[in-house]
Amino acid sequence: MYDNPFRNESAMFRTDRGNAFRVNIWWKGAHRGCERAQRIVDKMSFYAPHTNGLGPVIICSAEQIDTDDAGFVRKAPKFEHYKQPQWWKTDMLPESLRHESGHEGSHTFLTHEFIDALVHSRPAIDVYESVAYTVLGIIAHESALRKGERIKIPQYQ
Repeated sequence: MYDNPFRNESAMFRTDRGNAFRVNIWWKGAHRGCERAQRIVDKMSFYAPHTNGLGPVIICSAEQIDTDDAGFVRKAPKFEHYKQPQWWKTDMLPESLRHESGHEGSHTFLTHEFIDALVHSRPAIDVYESVAYTVLGIIAHESALRKGERIKIPQYQ
């Protein structure tokens, strides 16, 4: 429909502070299909639920020292199951919107926020914030079309 040659794309980004992050969208392939988030940092990491039955999980660096499978010394990881609240079941939403809506219940929150902003005449997201949310994907796709060429993301302000 959009003349897009890709069913799957991955993008690697570097923030202005030098941190790297990856974004994937995979529509086709030998995988179970899911949408999930993971945040991996030095002392604690979080893995959102996965269709393979794992998660949500928090992993912390424990004080115990061990070696990984390559022989490198590290603090042993400590796994904790995280009981993720089902926020959509709470009074954070009107009764009529308290139902599972996909994406861990986010759709009803997005709907409520949009309608509430209109009803209470709250300012809309300005054009610069909108571009900041969108431009990463546009630039990443342009990079893919150029065989992975590194492209600097323009700053709009």
